[in-house]
Amino acid sequence: MELKACNKKIKDIKEHKEKLVEEARNKIDSAEARQLILARWERTLYATVEEYLAQYSRVLRSSLENLWEKDHQPLHSILKERDAASVELAGYLMELGYE
Repeated sequence: MELKACNKKIKDIKEHKEKLVEEARNKIDSAEARQLILARWERTLYATVEEYLAQYSRVLRSSLENLWEKDHQPLHSILKERDAASVELAGYLMELGYE
C-alpha cells in the first residue's frame, strides 16, 4: 500500500518535472539555450580540469616528500661517511701490503 503511494508520488514528481522543463524550454530562445548550455559545459569542464590538477598535485607532492625523506642527507654527513670509508679502505690496503 505504502509502496504504491510512493510510486505514484514519484510518477507525479517526474511528470511535474517534465512539465516544468517544457515550460522552461518555451520561455527561452535557441540563442539563450545555447548560451546556457555552453556556460554549464564550461563550468563542468573547468571543474573536471581542476580535479585532475588537484589529483596530480597531490601525487606530485607525495612523490617529492617520499624522495626528500629517502634521499635527504646533509653534505657534512656524506663527507663524514666518505672519510670513514677512506680510513677503513686505507687500513685494508695496509693489511694487504699495498701501502
